[in-house]
Amino acid sequence: GKRVIFGIRPEDIHDPSFTPADIQTSLVEARVDVTELMGSEIYLHLKAKGDTFVGRVDPRTYMRAGNDVQVAFNMDNIHLFESEGDQATIM
Repeated sequence: GKRVIFGIRPEDIHDPSFTPADIQTSLVEARVDVTELMGSEIYLHLKAKGDTFVGRVDPRTYMRAGNDVQVAFNMDNIHLFESEGDQATIM
């Protein structure tokens, strides 16, 4: 088996309470490490199983630093890369 790297942009990570109805999602358990209020959106710095990632969520979210939460990944917009040495190739 080959090593695969999963990529997702912050705008494709949602609070499940405010996820657009027309996207295919997968729920992920995470802990909120830091929140950044950026006016019309909130950036969540998240940790899950040793990985860290950032989600850009609706400002109405109740997610705050220290919370264990579920976030919704927009699976229509994920990116998979095949890792070979020091380079990643789009799959």
